[in-house]
Amino acid sequence: MSPWWRERLPAELGPLEVRLGRVSRGSRKAAVSAAQRQLAPSGDPQDWRAALAALDELLVALKPAAGAGLEVRLSNQFVRYSMLPWSDELRSEAEVHAFARHRLRETYGGVADDWAVSLSAGWPGKPRLAGAIEQSLLDALAALAQRTRLKLASIEPRFSALADRRRRALKGARFWLAQSESGRIVLARADKGQWESLVSARDGGAPVTALLSLLAAERFAMDDDQASRRLYCDGFPAGDEAALAAAGWEIVPAQPREAAAMAAA
Repeated sequence: MSPWWRERLPAELGPLEVRLGRVSRGSRKAAVSAAQRQLAPSGDPQDWRAALAALDELLVALKPAAGAGLEVRLSNQFVRYSMLPWSDELRSEAEVHAFARHRLRETYGGVADDWAVSLSAGWPGKPRLAGAIEQSLLDALAALAQRTRLKLASIEPRFSALADRRRRALKGARFWLAQSESGRIVLARADKGQWESLVSARDGGAPVTALLSLLAAERFAMDDDQASRRLYCDGFPAGDEAALAAAGWEIVPAQPREAAAMAAA
């Protein structure tokens, strides 16, 4: 089947909701449809098994064409991050990967040995972002694609997708990028176009309070009273953005309102 005619199946996996879209391209236009499944809260929001089962059910109901491309976007709850400081002693990608695993093991314990680790592009003298996903989740997604005769086209964390796709629109010598999703906050700081730090934490049901606490801690660690107060936000309701602005932050939507609304639909 020609790539022009092949169906795309964008899917979002989260602990509380799973979404599945279908984009069928023809010679003139694209036909778009979508389905979703709400999930009951569990005691462990990082447990992905219920989300995968829901995706399986949605695919069975949708009956996509064989060979369609399954594009999976993972909730930040299913991803662990670590910012790796630059080191002149790390001279190969294998050494950087080993260092990333060491840092993740220090933070999360021996369970990190069973994670698949990927790295952002590297620049001399700059930190690199490491992302880790349970290997068993990747294996389960590959098995699901094979069983349903689909092509597993991509797997990406939700925060990484936002940062990569909106990178050119995020302007300023220094700024912060915050994403709220499924009870978790991810906050990153950029300096001269490069990510300098990243933290991820549960929001405790109060996203604004959690984000302000993270911002205060990060600014304290920087020991820089002149740090930028430009804050790009994604996933925060307008009321939350107003509260952040009232706290002295320059709030800028990380993506157009209409795009955010379509993503939440």
